[in-house]
Amino acid sequence: MKRESIAGPLVLIAIGAFFLLKKWVPDFHLFEMVREWWPALLIVIGAIMLAQRLAGGRAR
Repeated sequence: MKRESIAGPLVLIAIGAFFLLKKWVPDFHLFEMVREWWPALLIVIGAIMLAQRLAGGRAR
């Protein structure tokens, strides 16, 4: 059975969250936050990918 990709829904959620933050918090600057926190973002993405692969190996 083929698993559906979650990339599309995650992109839509991120875009929606960005626009809501800009509306609710006018001083929110995404690019400054990304510039400061990009290493942590890479760690989180890597941990998620590792957890998915480890969980996928057990299911087979």
